[in-house]
Amino acid sequence: MMGQCDHGTIGCENAAVKSRQSVAGRAVYQCLHQSAGDTLSLPSIGNHQSELCTQSVAVQADGKILAVGWVNQGGSSLSDAVLLRFNANGTPDASLGGSGKIIADSGSEDRARSVIALSDGNILVTSDRDSSKVLTRYRNDGSRDATFGNAGELVTAVDSWSRGSSTTVQPDGKILIAGYRTNPSSGESIVALARYNSDGTEDMSFGSNGLVLTSLNSLSLLSSSVLVQPDGKVVVTGGIYGVNSPGSDVAVIRYNPNGTLDSTFGNFGIIQDYSVSKGAQLSISIASSLFSDADVGDSLTFSAVQANGSALPSWLSFNPATLTFQGSPTNADAGTLTVKVV
Repeated sequence: MMGQCDHGTIGCENAAVKSRQSVAGRAVYQCLHQSAGDTLSLPSIGNHQSELCTQSVAVQADGKILAVGWVNQGGSSLSDAVLLRFNANGTPDASLGGSGKIIADSGSEDRARSVIALSDGNILVTSDRDSSKVLTRYRNDGSRDATFGNAGELVTAVDSWSRGSSTTVQPDGKILIAGYRTNPSSGESIVALARYNSDGTEDMSFGSNGLVLTSLNSLSLLSSSVLVQPDGKVVVTGGIYGVNSPGSDVAVIRYNPNGTLDSTFGNFGIIQDYSVSKGAQLSISIASSLFSDADVGDSLTFSAVQANGSALPSWLSFNPATLTFQGSPTNADAGTLTVKVV
């Protein structure tokens, strides 16, 4: 569950956690408010006014609770990533960093997005840092694991507005991060899926140098969650929308273990649908990469019909040159329409 803290700067001394969901081992979004209930005791952040939010939690094998997020210290406009650990009874666990907290201050904007309690007792944290995504692996005592990445941290430069939104660890120890990238000029977003080896190096057997990018022409794809199936296939869920169109829909994408789209799943690996309100303009472009011809040099021609083979309704047109559907339905056109491109 994701969100933003929209309250003003608050004091975090002797504050307590007020959770919007149960802390039972799932990622939740929490804002920590002064005197806001006695669910968990908050470790001291310092002798200043701070705003602290946590976005993901995990429970270790010994029952201790991990939480990550960010803190704006002393009214600073920049956030610092924070890792907290609580004992099973809700008190700060002083065995983590000596106080139950680790604050990562790089001098840039840092926000921890995800935490995973690894089976070996280590802790994996995924953060956003300006225009980079950051993986940090901590030992159980809060010190960085120097055998991972560069002194315990892996920083990967990405395009502006890119965010790592979900992380999971495969049974073989490889690490998957699902995020997205946004083109600042067009506003269109594409799914970014990266895989790393257990030591923090890029997995060269996955996609291109460990990275897979998935787009749908003029439509935007945003990912929010990633998991690995028992057969090794990777499922990413998120949302899809047109930059200039109202509304959005759910998208589910499945990849083969090597990062290619699973053509046996949905529409060449992608399940999606679209909706439009009466009187609003619908504009949907189909990715040309979904089509191929085994005969090199041949040109493909396209047409669109309804799923039953009948012509498109009068309000909807299809441009075969751009693979774009456009139209504006009326109240009389309410209902579900299924089309296919051939």
